[in-house]
Amino acid sequence: MSASGIIDLSAIVLIFATLVASYTDLRAGKIPNWLTFSMMASGVFFQVLVSQGQGLQNALAGIGTALLLTGGLFLLRALGAGDAKLLMGIGAWTQPSFVFDVAVVALLLGGCGAVLSLLWRGKLFGFAVRLRIFLSSVSAHPLGRQRLEIDVTQKMPFGPFIAAAVVVVYGKSLW
Repeated sequence: MSASGIIDLSAIVLIFATLVASYTDLRAGKIPNWLTFSMMASGVFFQVLVSQGQGLQNALAGIGTALLLTGGLFLLRALGAGDAKLLMGIGAWTQPSFVFDVAVVALLLGGCGAVLSLLWRGKLFGFAVRLRIFLSSVSAHPLGRQRLEIDVTQKMPFGPFIAAAVVVVYGKSLW
């Protein structure tokens, strides 16, 4: 298979998988394990099959990069486990630089989406006040900082932003 054929296959698989993840995230608020774990397993298999000698290393490096990028956000409850595993599946199919680019673009898109959502619901000012109080407590009193509460009823699906980021990053590589 030619290099462009390999890129085309991984692009098709990842765009399809992230669209399925987006659908389930929007409908049920979760990205299923069957999807994320099968992406990781098939990505490792794909990398080993097409990359002579470097496949396993590439896949594990992609998974590890995604884990490093999302682990802290998951622990802070700012990102769901399904989102983190979806990015690990993307990393298994690609390479560390690709999953890094996808994560950065997804976070930027998700941040813009969150601001627009808060603005639309009239909650942007209240969030800004809580954020200012939190940030001032961190900088002024490192030991007595206030905790920034995350309202779990206001969670926003992140899967669609990951899917959009995959399309953007693949699109960038075509320019």
